[in-house]
Amino acid sequence: MQTVSAGLGEVNVAAGHFEAAESAFEEGLAAAEQMSMIREMLGMVTKCAKVQAAMGEKLEAVEMLATVLAEPASTEQLFTDTSPINQIATEALEDIEKDLDPDEYSAAYAKGSSRPYDVLVKEVLDSRSRSRDGSPT
Repeated sequence: MQTVSAGLGEVNVAAGHFEAAESAFEEGLAAAEQMSMIREMLGMVTKCAKVQAAMGEKLEAVEMLATVLAEPASTEQLFTDTSPINQIATEALEDIEKDLDPDEYSAAYAKGSSRPYDVLVKEVLDSRSRSRDGSPT
């Protein structure tokens, strides 16, 4: 399921359909979370963060990517990618950092790196549920 969701998300990113991409990546994240697949969760969070950055939510993306990098399993590679998760996250951070105030970037990075990945996953999935239900986020 995560592979299908990731593929659909990547197609939507390439087409510039960021909300559809975010939804697909969150679907993959939910599937990975249900199966307790840490590596896949980290990969999906990285993809979600890159979409957040593309939609202008750069500080949120920094927090998410910092959370991923703080997790030792981020050194692993998804079988659908050609690079380890931490390398992909680091490259995304480098792209984002140049657009942010250094103090804001540092604060967002510190906040994200102190948050456990499972807390972040729950936050992303809870936010997704509220959005689907029409509840405020």
